[in-house]
Amino acid sequence: MIKQIVTIVLLLVIGYSMFAVVTELPTFGEPDNPAFNEVTERYLEKGPEETENLNIVSAILVEYRAFDTFGEITVLFASITGVLAIMEGSKKE
Repeated sequence: MIKQIVTIVLLLVIGYSMFAVVTELPTFGEPDNPAFNEVTERYLEKGPEETENLNIVSAILVEYRAFDTFGEITVLFASITGVLAIMEGSKKE
Protein backbone atom coordinates (compact mmCIF):
# COMPACT_ATOMS: atom_id res chain seq x y z
CA MET A 1 0.00 0.00 0.00
CA ILE A 2 2.80 2.40 0.88
CA LYS A 3 4.52 1.62 -2.42
CA GLN A 4 1.39 2.64 -4.33
CA ILE A 5 1.12 5.91 -2.41
CA VAL A 6 4.77 6.74 -3.09
CA THR A 7 4.27 5.93 -6.77
CA ILE A 8 1.19 8.15 -7.01
CA VAL A 9 2.93 11.04 -5.23
CA LEU A 10 5.97 10.69 -7.47
CA LEU A 11 3.80 10.67 -10.60
CA LEU A 12 1.93 13.76 -9.40
CA VAL A 13 5.19 15.61 -8.76
CA ILE A 14 6.56 14.67 -12.17
CA GLY A 15 3.27 15.57 -13.85
CA TYR A 16 3.11 18.95 -12.12
CA SER A 17 6.75 19.66 -13.04
CA MET A 18 6.11 18.83 -16.69
CA PHE A 19 2.98 21.00 -16.72
CA ALA A 20 4.88 23.92 -15.18
CA VAL A 21 7.63 23.66 -17.80
CA VAL A 22 5.24 23.35 -20.74
CA THR A 23 3.21 26.39 -19.69
CA GLU A 24 6.40 28.49 -19.71
CA LEU A 25 7.40 27.51 -23.26
CA PRO A 26 7.19 30.27 -25.88
CA THR A 27 4.39 30.14 -28.42
CA PHE A 28 5.28 28.12 -31.51
CA GLY A 29 6.21 30.24 -34.53
CA GLU A 30 6.79 33.55 -32.75
CA PRO A 31 9.54 35.60 -34.42
CA ASP A 32 11.03 36.56 -31.04
CA ASN A 33 11.26 32.91 -30.03
CA PRO A 34 14.63 32.21 -28.31
CA ALA A 35 15.33 29.47 -30.86
CA PHE A 36 15.68 32.09 -33.60
CA ASN A 37 18.88 33.81 -32.49
CA GLU A 38 22.24 34.78 -33.96
CA VAL A 39 23.51 31.19 -33.89
CA THR A 40 20.71 30.06 -36.20
CA GLU A 41 21.44 32.93 -38.57
CA ARG A 42 25.14 32.05 -38.64
CA TYR A 43 24.44 28.38 -39.37
CA LEU A 44 22.14 29.27 -42.25
CA GLU A 45 24.29 32.03 -43.74
CA LYS A 46 27.81 30.64 -43.35
CA GLY A 47 27.13 26.92 -43.03
CA PRO A 48 27.57 25.92 -46.68
CA GLU A 49 30.85 27.79 -47.13
CA GLU A 50 32.37 26.83 -43.75
CA THR A 51 31.49 23.15 -43.99
CA GLU A 52 31.59 22.74 -47.78
CA ASN A 53 28.29 20.91 -47.47
CA LEU A 54 25.19 22.10 -49.32
CA ASN A 55 22.81 20.14 -47.08
CA ILE A 56 22.49 22.47 -44.10
CA VAL A 57 20.90 19.83 -41.85
CA SER A 58 23.78 17.38 -42.22
CA ALA A 59 26.26 20.27 -41.96
CA ILE A 60 24.83 21.29 -38.59
CA LEU A 61 24.69 17.71 -37.28
CA VAL A 62 28.10 16.59 -38.50
CA GLU A 63 30.21 19.75 -38.37
CA TYR A 64 28.79 22.09 -35.75
CA ARG A 65 27.14 19.72 -33.30
CA ALA A 66 29.19 16.55 -33.68
CA PHE A 67 29.95 16.09 -29.97
CA ASP A 68 26.32 16.70 -29.02
CA THR A 69 25.12 14.19 -31.61
CA PHE A 70 27.70 11.66 -30.40
CA GLY A 71 26.46 12.12 -26.83
CA GLU A 72 22.86 11.54 -27.90
CA ILE A 73 23.84 8.36 -29.72
CA THR A 74 25.73 7.17 -26.64
CA VAL A 75 22.69 7.75 -24.40
CA LEU A 76 20.45 5.97 -26.90
CA PHE A 77 22.82 2.98 -27.05
CA ALA A 78 23.03 2.79 -23.25
CA SER A 79 19.25 2.89 -22.87
CA ILE A 80 18.72 0.19 -25.50
CA THR A 81 21.37 -1.96 -23.82
CA GLY A 82 19.64 -1.49 -20.46
CA VAL A 83 16.23 -2.42 -21.84
CA LEU A 84 17.65 -5.53 -23.51
CA ALA A 85 19.40 -6.53 -20.27
CA ILE A 86 16.14 -6.17 -18.33
CA MET A 87 14.23 -8.16 -20.93
CA GLU A 88 16.87 -10.90 -20.91
CA GLY A 89 16.73 -11.06 -17.11
CA SER A 90 12.95 -11.47 -17.12
CA LYS A 91 13.23 -14.42 -19.54
CA LYS A 92 15.38 -16.35 -17.08
CA GLU A 93 12.82 -16.07 -14.29
